[in-house]
Amino acid sequence: MFGFGDNLTLVSYLPKSKSKKKNVVLVSSMHHDDKIYEATGHHKKPEIITFYNSTKGGVDVVDMMVGKYSASRNSRWPLTVFFALLNIVCVNSYVLYAHNPQNKLKRHKFIKKVCMMLLEDTLKRRLQIIRLPRSLRTEIARLFPEAQMQQRQ
Repeated sequence: MFGFGDNLTLVSYLPKSKSKKKNVVLVSSMHHDDKIYEATGHHKKPEIITFYNSTKGGVDVVDMMVGKYSASRNSRWPLTVFFALLNIVCVNSYVLYAHNPQNKLKRHKFIKKVCMMLLEDTLKRRLQIIRLPRSLRTEIARLFPEAQMQQRQ
């Protein structure tokens, strides 16, 4: 089933195979007709679907990378969305970082370094709290020894 509107085409496709009874819905700003890809034979897949399938390699790679190192946690939906965005930001930033041949960090070390950079100011500020538990103070000092030195001055 197709829907057409302001330079967008919506397609809803239900595969005929018995193993996959899942409706596929796609929106395209590139396809503007209800053309069926002939090479799919009796399946009669819309060209929009076959084009997406031929170009979705990047989506699969990102899903695989996010699956290996993920910030996701079981939580309420706003946090779930935030963690999903954080996962994608980590993948995208690492791709940019790794594009420079001088950068040598592996992905997990890169993510850890970025996390520490994001946490540094907050943790150093927490050292200013007088009643901060000793165990927490010790752990922050272990992560940021220079912060402990600045506090003593």
